[in-house]
Amino acid sequence: MDGEDWDETAAEAQLRDMEREWEAQASGSLDYYAVLNVSRQATDEEVRDSYKRMSRRFHPDRHHDSEKRECAQRQFHDIHRAYEVLTDPRSRMAYDQLGEEGLGVSKAVGHKVRSARDLQAAFEREARRRRTEEVEQWTQSKSKITVELDSKRLTSLIIRDALARQGVRHVALSDMVGLGGMFMKHSFSADLATGLSGSLTGQMFSRSKHGSGNVVGTLKYSPGTQSWASISVPALPPYAITLKSMHQPSLETFCSTQVVQHTPSLSTPPSATVTCGRLLFGTTTGTMTMRTGNQYALGSFWAASPTRVPHKPSGVTLGLVGKHGDHNSFSADVTAGVQHSYVTARYTHQIDPHLSITGAAGLQRLGDVSASVEMYAEVDSWTRLQWKVEFGLASGVKATVAMHRLGHTVQLPILLSPLPEPLVAVCATLLPMAAALGLHYAVLRPRRQRFIQQQMADLKEEQRSLLFHQKRRAEEAVRLMAVSVDRSREDARAAGGLVIEMALYGDLPFGIAAQDSNPLHAMLEHANASRRALGSTDESRACDVTLPLQALITNDQLVIAGGASKRSLPGFYDPAFGLPKSLFVRYRFRSRLHEALVKDEEPLAIPLRSHCLAEQ
Repeated sequence: MDGEDWDETAAEAQLRDMEREWEAQASGSLDYYAVLNVSRQATDEEVRDSYKRMSRRFHPDRHHDSEKRECAQRQFHDIHRAYEVLTDPRSRMAYDQLGEEGLGVSKAVGHKVRSARDLQAAFEREARRRRTEEVEQWTQSKSKITVELDSKRLTSLIIRDALARQGVRHVALSDMVGLGGMFMKHSFSADLATGLSGSLTGQMFSRSKHGSGNVVGTLKYSPGTQSWASISVPALPPYAITLKSMHQPSLETFCSTQVVQHTPSLSTPPSATVTCGRLLFGTTTGTMTMRTGNQYALGSFWAASPTRVPHKPSGVTLGLVGKHGDHNSFSADVTAGVQHSYVTARYTHQIDPHLSITGAAGLQRLGDVSASVEMYAEVDSWTRLQWKVEFGLASGVKATVAMHRLGHTVQLPILLSPLPEPLVAVCATLLPMAAALGLHYAVLRPRRQRFIQQQMADLKEEQRSLLFHQKRRAEEAVRLMAVSVDRSREDARAAGGLVIEMALYGDLPFGIAAQDSNPLHAMLEHANASRRALGSTDESRACDVTLPLQALITNDQLVIAGGASKRSLPGFYDPAFGLPKSLFVRYRFRSRLHEALVKDEEPLAIPLRSHCLAEQ
């Protein structure tokens, strides 16, 4: 595939779908709802009715030939297993949450709960635990190392000119680049009980031969998925105790709080921060943050607050956060406070799933203007690189390079100039980012393309070994139902009932007109193109499911539930692994020709008037 035309987002999505399909097929698990051809909302009565119909066709006692009887036993085993699972409330709930593996989990959690609500909650917790287990394994330990560098003598043009005017021509590299400070933080977290986790965080800071450090213990309690609360207590002074909480009453609203008590003796007032947010429209959320600070008193209480405690100013912030299209996001904040007031805006453009550029600007009350440009690049599935350049009238020019990997971060803030030098800011922005773009498109993106294509090829090769067994099982089902289906088809044809003339399932390489405007000659042309395309391929891309669909007809009606792949239906198999599949059906009803096309997981109900071709 040409690299210029390669859609990385679509390729990664296809690879994820292939991996999920492979896991399901390699485990030998079936979709029990598809086996019985019922929807996931089917009642017990509907499941029993479908089971009875399937049993009449595939029960081993109906076949006297030893080979057919053995085939029927294998088919009936799957049908009976599906019936057992879907008619038992506990097993069905476990299967809906966790799939085939959940049937073993149901035995472990089932005896501990009684009500349906308790049972549902237990399986939901188990599902969340399994989904996050692998991620938590890597993120329980986190660290951050920050080393501040001062390179103004090397990178600031104004300072270098000043040194040249003073007669300083040569400066040692050790004098050009100095160490400004260092910050290190490491944390380890673990689950203590259901909904309760604890963490220990050690941190240190050093600057100009002075430093400090502390160890903070945190307990976090999550009673559910919508809220949590935590408390953090340091082991060394300053003993600032922090309480945090978050509650999300709905998908559209949230509220978070943070209270910091700066002295255990309550000699100074606590500072509280409350943030509330709500979805305003589309993908845009509005937020409001209120900070009390710690410079207030209740009458004479806290009137004589210790001066050694850091002052925390009060203020109010209004913000907007949202997305613009599929690849752009933005945020804007307006803050008004006693000591600081400022406006900030931020806009992010996602170039592709692995590369983004962010621009930000800010204006403070005293006239200080600041701006920043930031680039995130994903090297592999676990490693991200960041380059950020900040420019301010008061703060000068600073660049930050950082690497993030599996919860660990190493970053180097570099002071390029203490003065607002536009040329330094432009060079620090354009040169590294141009190099990053070249590396991304010339090296990393082609490497990811080769990796994804190789992964797809490996999965397809592994699936070949399964295709033979799947196809054999489907052919066995067709042989078992052939005699009775042929007889019922002839009866239906004579009575003007529902008859499947042709049905194909797979990666259908032809276009079909919309169901409400499909003239007969166009449909015949498309069908002939389909046969030519299918016959010209080296591998089968579709399978004939005419007989299996005829077997599913009841009272001149055929209904196939949606929400799952049709490959688990009796007589079906997956002929186009990793490719989008569809089901094409040509049928007659009341002597009129009809045609329908649905995607793999879409439902199908026939006959419908909209499927009817032009008058013949």
